[in-house]
Amino acid sequence: MPPERRAAWRNELTLRSIEMYAEYEPSGYIERIGPTPLLMITADADTLTPTDEILAAYGRAREPKRLLIVPGGHYDIYGTQRGTAIAAAREWFLQHLQPRPTSHADPVGRESVRQRLLGTWRLVSWEARDAAGAMTYPLGEDAAGQIVYDARGRMSAQFMRRNQPRFAHEDWQQAATDEKASAWSGYFGYFGTYTLDEQAGVVTHHVEGSWFPNLVGTDQRRSYRFEGDRLALDADTAWGRVRIVWEKASVPQA
Repeated sequence: MPPERRAAWRNELTLRSIEMYAEYEPSGYIERIGPTPLLMITADADTLTPTDEILAAYGRAREPKRLLIVPGGHYDIYGTQRGTAIAAAREWFLQHLQPRPTSHADPVGRESVRQRLLGTWRLVSWEARDAAGAMTYPLGEDAAGQIVYDARGRMSAQFMRRNQPRFAHEDWQQAATDEKASAWSGYFGYFGTYTLDEQAGVVTHHVEGSWFPNLVGTDQRRSYRFEGDRLALDADTAWGRVRIVWEKASVPQA
């Protein structure tokens, strides 16, 4: 603030400023932010900006978005959790503020992201965070899986828990009820087509068939990011925020 303005400034509230403050409700506009990328950082014990209100607002926001929950209260984000918050913000800015090819006159540049996506990817990790920020591994920390994108716009994704018990009978149609339940809960998979929105940084899986019937006919949006030779997919699901990391599968030697 210039010295001449600083000398005249008074630390006072006016009725007008109080009125404007009372009318300010940012969560009422949160649905309008997308497709502009949104990063929300909150503390799990925030009482100044209640955490449950932040989570409710985040649930209404559109993709691409990401939620980071750090331990502590409101001002810990600026104190003990400052490094974590800065690192997350830097990562988000690098992901979404770096120039992306958008010109129709540059078809080679526009194909670069698609070309990187094509092929078979092997699962590295699948993490899920609930509304309280607790992390779980839906099919175990060492789950196996692969996702495939082909040049014709088709895709499939498969996940499974390792070391599942074998069925008593080699004919799967003869499996006992408990064997079926165990196998079903240890697997996750679907197939269909996909579309890519490079501007938004989103790949959408259009599900045609799935082990879970409720997914059939749905559009599963995934915010994507390339990290070296790895692909990270983020999504908000019915069971929380998930992050799935893949790496390109090696080509078998002839």
